Amino acid sequence: MVREWLTVHLTAAAGREYDLVHGPPPALGRLYERHRVAASHWEAAAFRVPRLAWGLLHVAISAVLYAVLDVIASPLGAVLLFLFIVAAVNWL
Repeated sequence: MVREWLTVHLTAAAGREYDLVHGPPPALGRLYERHRVAASHWEAAAFRVPRLAWGLLHVAISAVLYAVLDVIASPLGAVLLFLFIVAAVNWL
């Protein structure tokens, strides 16, 4: 019983990303596929267009956030963040 449980959970964990900073960002198609699976219970005709719009908007926002995370997590991002903080402190 424990062996089966471990097998199921370790197999499921093998396909996951590491985390937001250390793992590669998921492809846009994979993000949209996740949205389609998660929202598959909204298949009625009245909800199809809003669901599609939200899915595309969510993918666009995710792409921008992953790009910002890449910049922040890089050495150049640290320098830019430091310069932004210095500018904000001097402006205030």
